[in-house]
Amino acid sequence: MREYLLLLFIAIIGVAGLVSIHQEVKLQTQYQPILSRQLVVNLTPKPQSAATNTSHRLKIFQGDSWSQIRFDIENFQEDESLLLDFGNGVRETLTEAHTEVTYDKPGVYFIKLFRENYLLEANEIELLAPQITL
Repeated sequence: MREYLLLLFIAIIGVAGLVSIHQEVKLQTQYQPILSRQLVVNLTPKPQSAATNTSHRLKIFQGDSWSQIRFDIENFQEDESLLLDFGNGVRETLTEAHTEVTYDKPGVYFIKLFRENYLLEANEIELLAPQITL
């Protein structure tokens, strides 16, 4: 009789584990990365594959200088946990819909927007310094 109870207990634990794994996989498929192309002054987008979702939330704008970039989040909600990776090794937890960053040097940067560790959107941009002519 004890053997049957032990087998029943193991079966219950196995089913609970399967349900847990299924729910985790289901949640991960809800947030597919969004790859977009965005043109901003002095920012040259790199070609990306077709977007899997058309609800782009991350908008990128040129700041006052070539190295200053402003990021705007559409439909920002204060209770939402969003993280913005600037592509230069700096990440910021967003507390408002607008943030700015100043890059040290020209180059290609891969900007990523996360919600609770899920990638929502990614943009690859090339930041160009102005040409100086003598």
